[in-house]
Amino acid sequence: MQKLTNYIQGFWIKFHILKALKGLIRRRNYTSVCIGSLDALGWLVGWLRHVKVVIYVHGEEVSQEAYSKRAEARRRKALQSADGIIAVSHFTADLIAKKYGVDPEKIEVVTNGVDLSRFEEKPTENVRTQFGLGHGPLVLAVGRLVPRKGFDKLLEAWPRVLASVPEAQLAIGGTGPLGEQLAAEARQPEMGESVHMLGFVPDEVMPSLYASADLFAMPNRTMPDGDTEGFGLVFLEAAAAGTPSIAGNAGGAVDAVLDGETGRLVDGEDVSAIAYAITDLLTDEVTRKRMGEAARKHALTQGWPDKAQQILAFLDRLEKAD
Repeated sequence: MQKLTNYIQGFWIKFHILKALKGLIRRRNYTSVCIGSLDALGWLVGWLRHVKVVIYVHGEEVSQEAYSKRAEARRRKALQSADGIIAVSHFTADLIAKKYGVDPEKIEVVTNGVDLSRFEEKPTENVRTQFGLGHGPLVLAVGRLVPRKGFDKLLEAWPRVLASVPEAQLAIGGTGPLGEQLAAEARQPEMGESVHMLGFVPDEVMPSLYASADLFAMPNRTMPDGDTEGFGLVFLEAAAAGTPSIAGNAGGAVDAVLDGETGRLVDGEDVSAIAYAITDLLTDEVTRKRMGEAARKHALTQGWPDKAQQILAFLDRLEKAD
């Protein structure tokens, strides 16, 4: 009985969503619809006529298996039936093509953009004092405290960094399920008082915090269940503030950080590699500054207006293809 009730409720919700969307398309004369939630709204692909339907895909919604074989089949059908797909990284685009058999020709890679209005002028305010940070070399890590971000490996590597750069500091901002575990690791004797858990950091402070750091680090990795970074916007934000990054060579981070130019890519599972990359850049001011300048220059070409124009051009090509 409960299954029947759930089915009826689901059908009723879908009916009203479809009715409202068709009405909106008719009133506004829309020619394209972009779906931003593959599993929740992918079913719309088969019900919309006379418009181009595009699915916007980040990464984790295709790198991880769906909750059932039927859900996985629905995901495949939606991706294959859509007129076009926008992927936020080449990693995501390749995965969609290989895993779901989607024609690469109908996939457009539009990497995430950065809100340049927050970084029009390179931030100059030093907010270290506000967060209780000292004057030593500062490595910043920010993100949701979940396994794929690699903060656990960063902390594991940190004593090796201290062995070469004793005055170095590590600041980790963010909240999440690994918060208590990471905080306990940060308090281990070998860390001294060099690790600072910042907790939640307000958006308005982030540009200055990025700029106050000497290096940004998030050695992301792909988890056994497929969970991974679809892109890694924090790397681009750090770049906009003129701070180079250490990123994991997994998921879409390889598009966010240009290896050897705006930062370094490392194996997010290799603690030695993480420690070496951080130490190398902290002790090489010339390379670090060169990468920081290149990072900002690159980030300033990645604004959302340009990304919007790329999307509009893709939609225009789809409409003209008929």
